[in-house]
Amino acid sequence: MMRLPIALLLTLFFSACSSFKPVPTTRFNPTATRAELPHEEAVHPKNSLEWWYLTGHLRDQASGEEFGIEYVFFHFNLKDGQDDYQMVNVAITDPKGQKFNYDYKLDKLPRLLTDSLPVRLREHKAGQVWTFNGQEGKYQFEAALTG
Repeated sequence: MMRLPIALLLTLFFSACSSFKPVPTTRFNPTATRAELPHEEAVHPKNSLEWWYLTGHLRDQASGEEFGIEYVFFHFNLKDGQDDYQMVNVAITDPKGQKFNYDYKLDKLPRLLTDSLPVRLREHKAGQVWTFNGQEGKYQFEAALTG
C-alpha cells in the first residue's frame, strides 16, 4: 500500500527535474499579413510542425484507366532548426482494381524539400517511381508501381 504514494512522489520529482524544453515556434497571426507566394508554400524552418496535402488524378496512358493520388509532406523541426526532418507520404488508389498502395520517405532537409520553390521530387523505391514537380498551384504528379 505504501508503494503507490512513493511511486507517485518519485514520478513527480523526476518529471520536475526533466530538462525537456519545447521547441520555440514562430507566432503567426493569419489576419495580420497577406500570404506571399511562392514563399508561403515552402518550408518555414522555425515552425516545429507543418504539412501540405496535394491530391489529384492520374490516367494510364495505355489503357485510359484512372487512379487517385495523394502526396502529404510533413516538416518537423526537433531542435530549433538544427534537426529539420521531412517525411513524404504517397498513396495511389486504383478504384477499378480495388487496390490501395502507399509508401513514405523520411529524410533530413534539404533532401526532400527546401525552403524555396519550385518543388522537384523524384523517388525510386523497389518497383516504384514517384515524381512531383511544380509551384504556386501548378503541379505535375507521376507514379509508376509494379505488381
